[in-house]
Amino acid sequence: MSDDMKRDLAVLPPGQTTQKECEWLWNTARSIEPPGIIVELGSFMGKSTCALAKGMRPGVSLVAIDSWEFVPGKFSRDLSDNGYRLFSLNLVAREVPIYTYKVNALKGGLYTLRLDIGDAARLFDDETIDMLWNDGDHYGIAKQLRLWHPKVKDDGIHCGHDYSAHWGGGIIIEAVDEFFDSVERPYGAIWLGR
Repeated sequence: MSDDMKRDLAVLPPGQTTQKECEWLWNTARSIEPPGIIVELGSFMGKSTCALAKGMRPGVSLVAIDSWEFVPGKFSRDLSDNGYRLFSLNLVAREVPIYTYKVNALKGGLYTLRLDIGDAARLFDDETIDMLWNDGDHYGIAKQLRLWHPKVKDDGIHCGHDYSAHWGGGIIIEAVDEFFDSVERPYGAIWLGR
């Protein structure tokens, strides 16, 4: 692990992504050349967002997309009013500046888009995304794959989280395996579709 990575990942916000998975995200984001675009579907409290933002090179843009709305039964408290605020505080506390997303105005850095993941797909042209990290609505994963995969460049990276039988009885494994010709498991519960 490089000194840069050690420093960047020393204090991450809380979240479901493991430290080793965050290291993979940091390295993968670092591989994107400027003026590349990384899109994260589902940002929750910002742990993976922080790993991606800290790993990416200057001139690369990260668009974090989430509605930050309460999902009944998923969280121990209602985050509908405070979810985005908590996400923002987690990133700002780790010195990650946040900008509001504007269509065709990406100039590097982290941008947030508070919108339903399915609706947000309309804002991106096909074959414009260098890396797509999918960790959003797990029960809607099949629809997300259909909507978002065309947005990824032919030589781009389409990956996601929770490729595990422990999550929803394997709903993500089933959808990802059905959609892609081949699936790699680079680390932990991360999937990489080809």
